[in-house]
Amino acid sequence: MEIVRSDKNGWTYYFYGRSFAAVPYEEVEDDSDAIDIETLPPEIQNQVQSTMPQFFVTAPDPTTVEFEVLPTDVEFVPSSTTYIGGISPFYKRLFGIRVPEFKVDMCKKSFRTPWGKVRYKYPCLKRRTSDLNVYAYLYFPVSLEQFIKDELKRCLDIASAAATSAGVAVFWATPGTPVERVLAALPVATETFKTSFLSCVEQIPSWDTISRNIDYGVTYEQVRLDDWH
Repeated sequence: MEIVRSDKNGWTYYFYGRSFAAVPYEEVEDDSDAIDIETLPPEIQNQVQSTMPQFFVTAPDPTTVEFEVLPTDVEFVPSSTTYIGGISPFYKRLFGIRVPEFKVDMCKKSFRTPWGKVRYKYPCLKRRTSDLNVYAYLYFPVSLEQFIKDELKRCLDIASAAATSAGVAVFWATPGTPVERVLAALPVATETFKTSFLSCVEQIPSWDTISRNIDYGVTYEQVRLDDWH
């Protein structure tokens, strides 16, 4: 039996298992001429089903799963970036995790039975991996003077460091699954970033003039790294 976990935010982790009963039929790789078990007469379906191992799935378990903490000191670009002419975008990953997702699906195997090759459906556990990134963004016109651009990027670095520190502290102090902990840290990281960034950029002499053309904040994205398998 394999034991996996779950949480309350759409990331599902199941207990999964099967009985230890031996399969009485030979499994076949070539199932091109196999027939689905549902097409057999009901009495034969029952005979085949009664001799096959029993698979089962129980309710999710909301305890913590293993995860990987993603680095914040590397270049980061969101997966859904849209570039706008005349605008310079800058991004900073504040914190992120790589976590597995699990779901129960119906799989098929084919067996050689007294009634021919039969394709048998059974519940199976599928998995994929996702990254959950919390990141800061800064957009400003490319036409700004270079020293102003440099100051804005400096403020982005300062605010990002403060937001990372605040968000990570909440993440590690919060009980629950990794995803729940990221979502709990998001508001704190967002508020810390905005407060720190504004405190920094207000020192730029022309801030009152250019502020209407500057966009900044914190958001998050979920990136699927592979398909269900």
